[in-house]
Amino acid sequence: MDWNWTAANAEIKRAHELEPGNAEITLAAASLSLAIGRIAEGLDLANRAALQDPLGRAYWVMGQAHYLSVALDEAKGDFLKDTALHSIAEGHHFYAALVLLARRSPGDTVPDEA
Repeated sequence: MDWNWTAANAEIKRAHELEPGNAEITLAAASLSLAIGRIAEGLDLANRAALQDPLGRAYWVMGQAHYLSVALDEAKGDFLKDTALHSIAEGHHFYAALVLLARRSPGDTVPDEA
């Protein structure tokens, strides 16, 4: 929370050394990559996290990466998968709505269930 990306990167690398297969650590690395503008790297890491934990938050981070790279159709698909997995996570629906607005299709709906 102190915006010290160098320290954050060092902590994530150390955590990854301790638990290389931990999806949450991979997602932290993906989120850090997005925060510093490394969108392709963040997307790659989010995809890796999805393989580590298919039911986790990886689709949400993938959706953010696609949204930031203006790949709106991909972002919509990611957020639809995410909201199907995490239907009560309000923030997840918020990002899905942002994508719909950016696609100029606010009349689309995000299903309550997959």
